[in-house]
Amino acid sequence: YCDHMAGEVKKREFDFKKSDQRLEHCRDKLVLAMQERTVLEKLKEKQYSQYKLVTSRLEQKELDDIAIGRYIRNQLQL
Repeated sequence: YCDHMAGEVKKREFDFKKSDQRLEHCRDKLVLAMQERTVLEKLKEKQYSQYKLVTSRLEQKELDDIAIGRYIRNQLQL
């Protein structure tokens, strides 16, 4: 009986170690996925900031063109 129980203990220890290894593997995958997500979020934020900057510059250019046109019209009317 003792030999049988010792074998059961060893089997369960082996199963535990195997499960622990699988758990560690899953944790490593999770960490990598979280890092990748963080990088993608930062890239997305950077692209959005660049988009806002470009659109802001284009809008400012249009407003400048309108202001120049108004100024020229006012000068011609004088």
